[in-house]
Amino acid sequence: MGLEPSRPAPTTRRKAQQALMLLESVSQSLGLSQEVVDECVAIIRRLGESKTILPWFRVEVTVGGVIHSVALAKNININLREISNAVGAPETEIYQMSKRIMKTGVVKKEKSRDDPGILPITYQEIQKLSSALGVSSDIETLAKKLAETVANRNPSLIKTPRVTAAIMIYIASVLLNQRIAIEQIAKTAGRLKHGLQGVARRVIRYMARYIDINVYV
Repeated sequence: MGLEPSRPAPTTRRKAQQALMLLESVSQSLGLSQEVVDECVAIIRRLGESKTILPWFRVEVTVGGVIHSVALAKNININLREISNAVGAPETEIYQMSKRIMKTGVVKKEKSRDDPGILPITYQEIQKLSSALGVSSDIETLAKKLAETVANRNPSLIKTPRVTAAIMIYIASVLLNQRIAIEQIAKTAGRLKHGLQGVARRVIRYMARYIDINVYV
């Protein structure tokens, strides 16, 4: 699915200019290289020629999505939470925007034999959340293995790194008979309990195809 060029409306042009200004203001704090900045600028300008994204979404979300999509395409590890804090938009919205932008085809993913994808960021979140919860190293290790397994077998089940980390820690804690209440995990992760439960159920149903898992959420 590509972007259809069209004459941009004044609102779209204005949003594109606002997006470029925001990108300039956050690029230094995020430590973006000039190569990444130039790529982001090119994508924002390309989006400014289309009516598919810029007119319908907040500038902060768009800029965050552009930065994240470029980072993924170039195999650069930029923490999603840092992007969220820099642009002032929720991680979930930025991640969804990043996927939307990738689907347009304006970002070309570089081929790599060791493409890290979203997993390194997810591992970081698992480590941070494990530390905040005070869980055992066994839970943290198993949570990372579960995240890797799901990402390799069914990437569509991998949500934002923070949500994925919370779910994998919960499942790992149950499998190791060191159950942590999902309410506690949700509170520590800054997420809604019901939202985590819904995603956790889908992950568990999928995992049950491959391993003997008996986890109730």
